[in-house]
Amino acid sequence: MYVPITPYDFGTNPGANPSSGCGCCGGMGSFSMNGTGLLGTGLFASSDISTWGAGEYIAIGVGVLMVYSLFSTGKRATRRVSRGIKRVRSIPRRRREAKAEKLEAQARQIREAA
Repeated sequence: MYVPITPYDFGTNPGANPSSGCGCCGGMGSFSMNGTGLLGTGLFASSDISTWGAGEYIAIGVGVLMVYSLFSTGKRATRRVSRGIKRVRSIPRRRREAKAEKLEAQARQIREAA
């Protein structure tokens, strides 16, 4: 018995609400940007600061902490890299100085022997 398979069009989903994401899966459909706050989560639903609750202030605190961490870590990494570069650059200088001291000691020995 032959059963025809109808092709499924992934571009359209009948019955899906266009404002609730793609409607094809349950994963990201809740992040709809439908006016209920940040990504549909209810955070920052109003621009009036007096109506914000603990969730909004916690989100702001976490954001400030993330930005601070980003810059402090970047600053620390910059210092470490610059120290490493200085150390690597100083190695040839140390070698030159050691070689110069060795040659000066040889020159002193030659002068004393003469």
